[in-house]
Amino acid sequence: IRHGAEPLTGDGPDRADRERLHVAFVIPWFRIGSGGHMTIFRLVQQLEALGHTCTLWLDDPLGYNPEGAAVLRHTIREHFRPIEAPVFKGFSAWFGADVVVATGWQTAYTARTLPGCAARAYLVQDREPDFYPASAERELAEETYRFGMHGIAASPWLAEMVRGYGATSGHFDLAADHDVYYPRALTRHA
Repeated sequence: IRHGAEPLTGDGPDRADRERLHVAFVIPWFRIGSGGHMTIFRLVQQLEALGHTCTLWLDDPLGYNPEGAAVLRHTIREHFRPIEAPVFKGFSAWFGADVVVATGWQTAYTARTLPGCAARAYLVQDREPDFYPASAERELAEETYRFGMHGIAASPWLAEMVRGYGATSGHFDLAADHDVYYPRALTRHA
């Protein structure tokens, strides 16, 4: 996950050199089939396989996911990845983390203010300001890249974009099933 990354820093006690960490992912609302959420849950599953403890915190102030936390966890396990992480709705039970990871521009505002975090990171899968025309949402999305959270970018160009806003960033390559997706010889017709 930290390909080409610099060390994470944060406002909590220095725990980044521990072998096993608690990584808290702050996630936006979701629906079955969300590719961005599939990537989040793949990362959680991979971190768990390495022995880290992960938690998922749903940041959904508009209530797009009215289901309870147990139902959401079941949906994630059945339709995305069979993760072990517990799911929390909101932050009333927040207890801190070694690393908190924002996973979308809306969640970055929450992740940057949560107490008890040794490090803060930002999973950047898209240039989210470009999802909007000139608007408050566009400006708010772009501002999150200036928060100084370490970027975990889904491509080298996104990592470079994050660094352009003054933050550190590494990158990873998105997975592809090369048995399904591969270059094919095409016959071109003039």
